[in-house]
Amino acid sequence: MAAAVIFCVFGFFLFSASPESPACGRAYVSRQIRVGDIPVTVELAVTPEQRACGVSFRDSLPDDSGMLFVYPTDRILSFWMKNTRISLSIAFLDSKGAIMNMMEMQPMDTTPRYRSARPARFALEMPANWFVGKNIKVGDRVDVGTIVGSAP
Repeated sequence: MAAAVIFCVFGFFLFSASPESPACGRAYVSRQIRVGDIPVTVELAVTPEQRACGVSFRDSLPDDSGMLFVYPTDRILSFWMKNTRISLSIAFLDSKGAIMNMMEMQPMDTTPRYRSARPARFALEMPANWFVGKNIKVGDRVDVGTIVGSAP
């Protein structure tokens, strides 16, 4: 009996954060949006579980693809790179989709917190250097019109 309990507890921790977990990338809804004039495919992270996992445990993101973190209200957003194997760029957006600030994030780094400059409604993670490479700047707009109201 004790061995079964230990296996159950150990098994839960072993498998609960695997990339096969629905909260770790297998149950996200994808949408097409535009960043400026550039079409982008994003997975929506709308639940607390989806937002907590984000793109953790992934080895890559397809070109012009990323994850849009959606929050029900504006707030200071703070991110870290725990269990994230790839370098990412992040843009923090206001409720209308205007980019407020952007940062480059390093893989597996749990020390820094990447924060929005002001209360934000969305955060868009893309492959490293994506915003710079596409000449996207602070003040540019992300089409979030169909996304507003997605967060519980």
